[in-house]
Amino acid sequence: MGSCPACSAGSTGGSGGGGTGGAGGATGGAGGTGNTGGTGGDPSCAVQASDPACNDCITTQCLQQCQVCSGNTACLSLLDCITGCGSSTSCQSACANQFPDGIDPLMDFVGVGGCVDTECSSVCDGSGGTGGTGGTGGTGGTGGTGGTGGTGGTGGSTGGTGGTGGTGGTGGTGGSTGGSGGSVAGHACSVTDPNGTGDEAGGIIPVCCAPDASEKTLIDEVFVLLNEHRANNGRAPLSYDDKLEATIQGHCIHMGVHSFFDHTAPESAVSSPWTRASLCGTSANGENIASGQSSPASVMTSWTNSSGHNANMLNSSFTRVGIGYYQGYWGQIFGM
Repeated sequence: MGSCPACSAGSTGGSGGGGTGGAGGATGGAGGTGNTGGTGGDPSCAVQASDPACNDCITTQCLQQCQVCSGNTACLSLLDCITGCGSSTSCQSACANQFPDGIDPLMDFVGVGGCVDTECSSVCDGSGGTGGTGGTGGTGGTGGTGGTGGTGGTGGSTGGTGGTGGTGGTGGTGGSTGGSGGSVAGHACSVTDPNGTGDEAGGIIPVCCAPDASEKTLIDEVFVLLNEHRANNGRAPLSYDDKLEATIQGHCIHMGVHSFFDHTAPESAVSSPWTRASLCGTSANGENIASGQSSPASVMTSWTNSSGHNANMLNSSFTRVGIGYYQGYWGQIFGM
């Protein structure tokens, strides 16, 4: 894997988060696009992992020269597709839907801790301006009464390390049709989807869900340990976001009852973290998952010892977090 060439300093503001799809049949409106960030620092600076201000110093030349996607047809196709989108979030979403198998390797390519983030050496002198806030999506129509969820699946696999940290993503567009709320595996879920393809009881996918009391205790412990870890490394504390919690809790339950272990869900309607966050009424820019750890301390140790996951936890651009846990499946999802 070769080093990236020098890239211009200054980051581009992220696209605005998508609107929330309403429960039931109506489609939510598209979220607004964020303002473009300003350019700052030395125009000859390059991306460097130790300087979080450089995380977004990515040019088309860098994307073409870093070779993580080499030999992966889906990843290369997704990259080519997104490169041609410019700032169009609807185009980017269409690319992700067209090449879903390329999402994970592309995360390893351009994500925090990925090739572009770690393979360059010069220090950036500055970062760009902050992107504008996206517009709120339209509210969907009222859905019917959610069906009763089935019995929760057995616990997750043992001893596995957490999944790869998600890339800082573009806020998803609004407008996916929100499903009716209901109960899934004994959890209250404000949004579900009826098109499960695995072992979900009744085919009901948990999308936006609340943890039970015992799970919330573990989640709160992880949150405390996370902000202690950030403080020990000179980072500001993250605020807790209930909508991000609902997003990652739904994904943890989904992984447990389907069953699978991946950032990308098998069903296209809830495939990416960014889509799931949009359905829960918020936006996200990074995700950590893990399976099999027995305690908050052990899962934090696993994430801290993994460069990609640790980079997500220490990313200075992130200001919000939600945390999830279900039967051995752990998750963190971050937002700016």
